[in-house]
Amino acid sequence: MRFTIGKKLGFGFGVLILLMVVSSVITYSKLQVVDEVQVRVVEQRFPTVLASDQLLNGLNHSLAALRGYIILGSDPEKAEFFKNDRAAAWKDITEALGSLHRFSKNWTVKANLDRLEQLQAELEQFRLVQQQVEDIAQTDDNVPAYTTLLTEAAPRAAGMIKALTAVIDEEEKLEATPQRKTLLKQLADCRGSFAVGIASVRAYLLSGQQSLRDDFKARWAANQEAFDRVQASRQLLTAAQKEQWDTFVKLRTEFASLPPKMFEQRAAEDWNLANHWLATKAAPRAKAIKELLDQMRQSQEKLVEEDRQNLASAQKAMTVTLLTATVSATVIGFFVAVFLSRRIVNALQTLLVRAQAIASGDLTGEDLRIRSRDEIADLTQAVNAMSRALRETVSEVSSSAREVAGASTQIASSSEEMAQGMTEQNQQVTQISSAIEEMSASIVEVARKSVDAANNATESGKVAQEGGQVVHQTIEGMRAISEAVSASAASVAELGKRGEQIGQIIEVINDIADQTNLLALNAAI
Repeated sequence: MRFTIGKKLGFGFGVLILLMVVSSVITYSKLQVVDEVQVRVVEQRFPTVLASDQLLNGLNHSLAALRGYIILGSDPEKAEFFKNDRAAAWKDITEALGSLHRFSKNWTVKANLDRLEQLQAELEQFRLVQQQVEDIAQTDDNVPAYTTLLTEAAPRAAGMIKALTAVIDEEEKLEATPQRKTLLKQLADCRGSFAVGIASVRAYLLSGQQSLRDDFKARWAANQEAFDRVQASRQLLTAAQKEQWDTFVKLRTEFASLPPKMFEQRAAEDWNLANHWLATKAAPRAKAIKELLDQMRQSQEKLVEEDRQNLASAQKAMTVTLLTATVSATVIGFFVAVFLSRRIVNALQTLLVRAQAIASGDLTGEDLRIRSRDEIADLTQAVNAMSRALRETVSEVSSSAREVAGASTQIASSSEEMAQGMTEQNQQVTQISSAIEEMSASIVEVARKSVDAANNATESGKVAQEGGQVVHQTIEGMRAISEAVSASAASVAELGKRGEQIGQIIEVINDIADQTNLLALNAAI
């Protein structure tokens, strides 16, 4: 198989280009992966986490605003502030939920989609519970014990105090006796113990301290003791006092069951409905929402970690690909640059030495060895062929030169002969010219004599006859001159032909010289 230099270089650089293309394709594909991961992380993962944080912050914000309303909502100004604050928190929650719905279009984990649906349902319930807590927080129905105190116990307690006060006021108007003083003291003890007991009930409903509840029981026991003594001395009461006393007894009987009821209501977990609902309804919803958000966050963090690993893997693959391509390209490039170039340079150096020898006229070298099957081999064959052709041409030129030298000698001899002939012809022409001049002089003389003969009519015939002879001789001389001129013209024509032959020989010599110069130029090239 003929493996030319072009094929060698093409193969080497083709491998380099193939490596570059493969590495570029792999790098491009990995860059696509990196770009996709970055887009997911930047436009989906982190925004989802931020939206979850925003929703969680809004959730805590709404709970804080609701607690503030429960505690300080009795002040209309503060109540309005906390309501607006909670509304702003829910605005943030709604925006965050909308963002999650928008991001969920590109979610790949179905569990997160299910969690988002659960989250939305929990948020709706959480909103309703918060509204219920807000609606009841600052109402009388919020604390059932307070409701009992205000609607049942307080009116009866006020009636009892009023009735006892009326009995005591009436007693002060009566004449003081030891029995009445004792009765007045017992009435005062009854009223005092009851008043202090009511205060303990109020304090217990506010604080829930067991000591206050025990204090009421002690006060109620003291009140019972004083009540029994007054009841035992009932005969000392006047008609008006008995009427007020009976009212007291009736109200006291009705009131007696209310403190235990209020204590039970206060001791119950839902003694404060707003707080209880906040703890039993709102808090579990908030906890469920937080758990869903935490699960979504953990899922997103896991996905982010997977994306990070994908990025690391893609970067590692790109690094390995680039390193492999670089090393391979370096090795192949080194092979192409060193091995091929060295072989080509060495071969060309050999050819250059032979060409320089040929240019200097040395055609004795043997044919160069052909070591490859490429353009260098073709060039070597051409140099060998040119060397052989030059040797043959020089040999032929030498033979031709020798022949030209012989021909030149012959031409020189012919030229000498021609020169001698030309000399002789020149002499003949000179003689003819002299004869023609003499003839011209004779003609002039004849003319002169003819003029004289005209004067001499007598001798005209004789002279005419002699003149006819002279003319006849002249014509003969002219004919001889004509023949001599024709011979001279023939000699000149022959000389011209010889000159043309000499020109042709000179052209052949010039052609040979030109060919010799061309061969020498080719040999130099």
